[in-house]
Amino acid sequence: MAQPSGALTIDQLLVSRETTERVSQYVTTRLREHLTILYPILAPRRVFGKYVGARETVAKADEAYQQLTEKYKAVCGKPFDLRADLDEEALSAVEHGIDVQPWEYPHVIGDKTITITSPFRWVVTYKSDYSLKEMRKLLAAKDSERRAASVRHFVVNALAMQLVLARVTGATQLLGDLRYKVATDIPEDLGKLPMVTIDSGLTSIRPPDDLILSATRFSGVPAFIELIAEKAVAELTDPYRAQVTSLLAAS
Repeated sequence: MAQPSGALTIDQLLVSRETTERVSQYVTTRLREHLTILYPILAPRRVFGKYVGARETVAKADEAYQQLTEKYKAVCGKPFDLRADLDEEALSAVEHGIDVQPWEYPHVIGDKTITITSPFRWVVTYKSDYSLKEMRKLLAAKDSERRAASVRHFVVNALAMQLVLARVTGATQLLGDLRYKVATDIPEDLGKLPMVTIDSGLTSIRPPDDLILSATRFSGVPAFIELIAEKAVAELTDPYRAQVTSLLAAS
């Protein structure tokens, strides 16, 4: 979670927000393009084989599916309220590309809860009927009409992404070479469901609470986007250069 920064004026906030949105749009588009190019090696059929309709035999597909089943049973309860068993259709909606959504977290200020968005960190999962944003709305609403099959697809696809990244040798390293940091985190509103996150390496900060409150009062929306840090670019690291430098130092 980003740490609060020093004081900013409203004018400075507006300028910083424009800059942040411009950079965020660029790096988000870049990530989506990278994941589209990498999809052939991240396709679920490479791990789950026949369970996603692949004709070719995939080594350890049964083991991967069993692991998926175990992970699903551990997270299918609250707030999803799904049955613990999976059938042959469990992975039917997993071969439709990769979805990229910004990482969000709640920030409480007094009696208000503000949804904070990280502009340079994302949740990555396989596409399903419900996006992450739609799922959150359904879970937060009382007496919402959820399609159980679609909710299950969301949960299964999130778990499938983790298993594919873990089982496709070199995938996480390749993303790391592109300066992305891959991790797993559990959003507060998704029960026990872990989600794959990707961080661009750029630093963003959360300004003081009084400034956030002023901005949300002005917009009328209880949401705020973290701002790019002044030293964000200077702090970027190059994994390849770091490794070569380390090797040179050891010689």
